[in-house]
Amino acid sequence: MKLNNILKTKGITIQKLSEQTGINYHTLQKYSCEVREPSVKNAKILGKFLKIDWWLLFENDDENK
Repeated sequence: MKLNNILKTKGITIQKLSEQTGINYHTLQKYSCEVREPSVKNAKILGKFLKIDWWLLFENDDENK
């Protein structure tokens, strides 16, 4: 599941996500644009904040169809 899609669905900006999780804004941008995958540690932080299973951040949207 793409981080960008999750943020749009939940109405959360990268800036707010950065402030709430402590993960660097530029790092989150790279996750959102799929330039970089999150570490397991960061995926767990994001999953907890976004109330999703953290491993979904590693799945492609095509796999969910």
